[in-house]
Amino acid sequence: MPFLGSQPAEQYKSLAKQTITGDGSTSYTLNRSVTNEFDIEVFINNVRQEPTTSYTATGNTITFTAAVTASDSCYIIFQGQAVGTINPPTNSVGTSQIANNGVHTANIADTAITHAKLHTDMDLSSKTVRIDAMNMGTGTNQWQLATQSAVSDRFALRSTHTTLGDGNPFIIYQPAGVGHQNDALVINSAGVVTQSKVPCFSAVNGSHDVNGDLVFDYTNINRGNHYNASNGRFTAPVTGAYGFMFYGMAAGGSTNLRGKIHINGAAHSSGEHYGGVMYQASGTYQQMILTTILQLNATDYVNIHWES
Repeated sequence: MPFLGSQPAEQYKSLAKQTITGDGSTSYTLNRSVTNEFDIEVFINNVRQEPTTSYTATGNTITFTAAVTASDSCYIIFQGQAVGTINPPTNSVGTSQIANNGVHTANIADTAITHAKLHTDMDLSSKTVRIDAMNMGTGTNQWQLATQSAVSDRFALRSTHTTLGDGNPFIIYQPAGVGHQNDALVINSAGVVTQSKVPCFSAVNGSHDVNGDLVFDYTNINRGNHYNASNGRFTAPVTGAYGFMFYGMAAGGSTNLRGKIHINGAAHSSGEHYGGVMYQASGTYQQMILTTILQLNATDYVNIHWES
């Protein structure tokens, strides 16, 4: 409708209300300061009371002429003190009511919604969330998690950390303790992949002329300590495929060599081989090389059985 002067501001407002719980006295504390009794409306048992006759008020104190008991229903309406902090009605706020990020002029304050106004612990387990890109960090220490729209079906994890520190922009690690880390998988800026936790061992037999289960009691490499030098067994830490290579040699050209791979104490069907003849300056020797790939379950153990 037409009006003179500045356009009235549109706000959601309601009058403030206070409930008084009677305790048999006449004086009570108000939630809001008032000038006098005419600033409020007082109702006892839903009957409006007359100012100055039934009550007086000043500051934060109201005084009744008669005592208010616990059985009385007493409430106060503060006249002219509208409360503009109540929630707007459901579905009443749309995108046009929310200011764009960074809007700021001489007469319009920046009302952008920042992360300080967002919940920091949201359960999205039953929700569908779309993130086109997510940046972590700033400047030369920035990570970006993004879907590459120019390349179909490609999900990219990029880093600007290519010339700083150790030059390894992508690291997956499991903390080994406070202030420590285990770099389980590292991809450096040249694209070289390092997996320092992959099981690996290399061992030799310090004894000679042994028939039966071999115990390689000297280890050159034993990553993860999955090989036991006291019983000659390698125990698989996880289910998967494992590669093994064995080299053996015995004196005597007519000696028949037999090497077997045992899994959990039993001979593997493909783990048996007869060696050929190799001549050396000190005499004639038989040698054998056995390589195989085994599918093992976690906690399966492997050892070499030797017969010559």
